[in-house]
Amino acid sequence: MGIRCTLCALALAAGLAGGAFARERAPVCAVATAVEGSPRLEQGARQGPLKTGQFLRQGDVVRTREGDLAAIAMLSGVEVRINGNTVFDVVDGGSGDRAAELSMKAGQVWTRLMNKKAAMKVNSILATMSIRGTEADLELANRLAVRVYEGHVELSNKHGRSFLDAGNMAFVMSAAEAPEQPRPMSASDHLTWQNGINPKDAQAQLEKLREESKKQGTLEFKLKSGKGIKLKLKPRKEDAQGQEPPQ
Repeated sequence: MGIRCTLCALALAAGLAGGAFARERAPVCAVATAVEGSPRLEQGARQGPLKTGQFLRQGDVVRTREGDLAAIAMLSGVEVRINGNTVFDVVDGGSGDRAAELSMKAGQVWTRLMNKKAAMKVNSILATMSIRGTEADLELANRLAVRVYEGHVELSNKHGRSFLDAGNMAFVMSAAEAPEQPRPMSASDHLTWQNGINPKDAQAQLEKLREESKKQGTLEFKLKSGKGIKLKLKPRKEDAQGQEPPQ
């Protein structure tokens, strides 16, 4: 029996028992390592304050207001510090060769790789930023500004690309224009807002996140009695390869 048949059987069993349909939770991608002010976390229809130690899942939205600061650690080992008036979607926590990924709507983030093999990608309406071996600052308002403090960043959209090394910055003025070529940063271009928040035990929080990620693939449903049931799915080799198992 394949995964799809198993899901049907579970759904039928839950229905006969008066329970809710089985569901699989979105994968965990990040963990909040520090919070200042009142950042918000949107998880589907649920909204609430972002709290230190809270897991962020694929599709979650983080929002900060003026004066807020927050920090998260992505599954692959990327630290992201978040300034006020920022909104982004969590896309992927990253793993192995796969980059951690955020979709930025507005605001400002600072990134630092906690793991030398980690990589980060930040999408925006103006351009995509591919970050590797880097400490960088990304600011999106009426234009996109990228500052590279360590390592390098590739900044690209359909009109062109720009490669930034440490000590450089570049702008994208609109979605209809290619990224500008990098220029050296002056002393006034170096920002320090990210020093206003200091995550503690970030590595320990990251280890908890990785333990939680091992539990992924769990189906949950609740019986009429109120009892919750969790089942761990282990796909067959045929399913994992994308083939229909024999009937």
